[in-house]
Amino acid sequence: MKQLVSTEILITFIILLIISNLYYLFFLKTGMILVLLVGMLLIYSSQFYKKKLRGLVLLWIGIVLIAFGMLSNPYTLILLFSFLIILSLRYLIARRQPAVIAIENNELQVSEQNWFNTKKTPDEVYKFDDIHLQHAIGDIMIDLTTAANLTQDNVIVVHQLLGKTTIVVPHHYQVKVDYSSLYGQLTVDDEFTRRSKNQRLTYMTPGYANGVLIKVMVSSIIGDLEVIHR
Repeated sequence: MKQLVSTEILITFIILLIISNLYYLFFLKTGMILVLLVGMLLIYSSQFYKKKLRGLVLLWIGIVLIAFGMLSNPYTLILLFSFLIILSLRYLIARRQPAVIAIENNELQVSEQNWFNTKKTPDEVYKFDDIHLQHAIGDIMIDLTTAANLTQDNVIVVHQLLGKTTIVVPHHYQVKVDYSSLYGQLTVDDEFTRRSKNQRLTYMTPGYANGVLIKVMVSSIIGDLEVIHR
């Protein structure tokens, strides 16, 4: 299934965004150039005070000024609104037809990273290999009940911006969870539920005689993590 936002769509959107802002600044609102320059100067200055409160304050003031300058442009608002509509429609389609996570076991693996879609492991039995995903927007479903060759130590690493990650684990398999999110919720069966507000949460289920351990490391900006034994 095609990814939600292809490279061509993303490049077109960025080019139109730049052109619309340049037109608006130089022909309609030349005063906003000063606002953007001040914002960029503050962000640059904040890099010299990374470990101090003043650096964080300068960074956010700069971001707010740049956002204010860009969002005051009606052409930017139109482009953003159109982009969000396209993204929403393609996301709804992707939920009905999720892309299959590529499981390869060659000595050299080259896998394309699709950033905008919904992903899931194959429905049929597959040969498991450690999973490392970089993702932007969309849900992820990883079902280990159909994995054929889980070893003593298995690793699942997911980095994403927005979306829910669901991991289904066979009964009597131990799971070690390392989850961090700006805003989200960690749920492990019916045993553990906790909100994350710019926090890192860790949790480990009881060990079992088979000695199998599933290490789950998920980080996101906004997104939940749910681990289910089935």
